[in-house]
Amino acid sequence: IENGVIREITDGGRLPQGSEEADTVVDAEGKLVTPGLVEGHTHMVFGGYRQHEIPMKLKGAGYLDILRAGGGILDTVRKTREAGFEELYGKTEGFLDEMMALGVTTCEAKSGYGLDFDTELKQLRVMADLNDEHPIDVVSTYFGGHVTPAEYTHQTDDYITYMIEKVLPELRLERSVTFCDVYCDQGLFSLRQTERLLRAA
Repeated sequence: IENGVIREITDGGRLPQGSEEADTVVDAEGKLVTPGLVEGHTHMVFGGYRQHEIPMKLKGAGYLDILRAGGGILDTVRKTREAGFEELYGKTEGFLDEMMALGVTTCEAKSGYGLDFDTELKQLRVMADLNDEHPIDVVSTYFGGHVTPAEYTHQTDDYITYMIEKVLPELRLERSVTFCDVYCDQGLFSLRQTERLLRAA
């Protein structure tokens, strides 16, 4: 390692001849020494849990079946809207502590369990505060395009317009959101709708 950067990985653990490190022994006490891990896809700011859906899945229900029955994302949306900032912060901080204990030093986190203006911002602000206050680097993604919320049932184009005209301008002012994501799949968002949102973002 030179200036904090890995310069060479040696064959069989032999260090380059003539290096100071060749004469230094570090006892890691049986622990693994590795670069920090990057968790590239999380949904960690949410209210409630969905363990009651496990029996449905075991009986063969698919993701969209559970969603159509009012479960899945929409169940978590209801519980996330009800949760306060401090509750979401504490729960998410616990997840970050667990990840850090396993070697994660950077993680991406998606919103998408609010799907309304206030709750999406609440989720993203939890991420921004934890990025500032927790040792793990949190990279925020706006995921309002997770699913069409109940108040926009059969009005998905209108929901895309709402995100573009109301939410994205506010996120530009917040300056804490790095990415935008959308769930492009049958029964969710079409390719045309996905392109509209991502081009605006």
